[in-house]
Amino acid sequence: KQTTDPNLGAVRPMTTEELFQLPSYLGGATTTEKLALTGAGITEALSGFFAAGDALVYSTDLLARQQQEERDYSPQEKLELYKRYEDTGVTGILNTATDYLNDYITREDGTITSQLLKFSETKDAKEVKKAAEKTVDGIIDSTPSLLAARFGAWGVSVLGVSVAGNKFKEEMYKDAGRNNALLLGNAAGVGFINAVGEYATYSIMKRAGIIKNKYGTDIAKRFFNESLASLGKRLGTAFLAEGASEAVTEAVSIGFDAATLGDEIKMKEAAERISDAFLIGGAIGSSITAAGKVNDIVNPKAKERAYNALM
Repeated sequence: KQTTDPNLGAVRPMTTEELFQLPSYLGGATTTEKLALTGAGITEALSGFFAAGDALVYSTDLLARQQQEERDYSPQEKLELYKRYEDTGVTGILNTATDYLNDYITREDGTITSQLLKFSETKDAKEVKKAAEKTVDGIIDSTPSLLAARFGAWGVSVLGVSVAGNKFKEEMYKDAGRNNALLLGNAAGVGFINAVGEYATYSIMKRAGIIKNKYGTDIAKRFFNESLASLGKRLGTAFLAEGASEAVTEAVSIGFDAATLGDEIKMKEAAERISDAFLIGGAIGSSITAAGKVNDIVNPKAKERAYNALM
């Protein structure tokens, strides 16, 4: 791997920074950006988990202060009080880390669905490329969800708490003047909805044979007898199942926000969010299934587990 130094006109080894930037020279995102996207997703999820605790402590403190002072706090006072908890401790450190990583991430406006619709009108292949890049980014953003689903009930429960914490934080910055009990209830509901939705991902991982000690006889038989046609069917089923699960989760979340907070959302925006959730979820589902098949092929212990499951 060498590059030409423009100042010397000579060929020299590429620096580490240039190597990470190489994909951008080919028209794609940089390795640095994808690593930053992965890291930001993880730090944001961790921040959400601790933010859930901050929300409870803040709410208790707010209630005590208002009762003691015999007055209601203004939206600005509420937000300032909340920031005291959010900006300190582990949450503050994780927020700083997320902001730092986000500086390396460039996101274009628009959704996957809007890019595909543009392609249908213009026939410009660049729109498909943009849609593909957004899908990949969506999969990377889902890394915390995939890690959570990997650990079953405990994992998705922790994920639900994380989603709830981040939702409460989002709504506080949007309008801190609303009833605090309402914001807590909304955050808890959205966290629960997302946790339930991740069980579909767990099921796909289980059927793919990825989750340890979940190698049932059906998976074992498939290991020895599966044809390409059968694998293709499984990939399609996983795409539809995970895509539908994510789409339903997104739709229920939108409806729940409208019912509890009175949020108004345009039909087009809602449709694009649900459509994007389906496409990203489908890509994740088929990728998990494909990864399970690759694991069957390259992992020497996979055959042993399959054999033992049939004994």
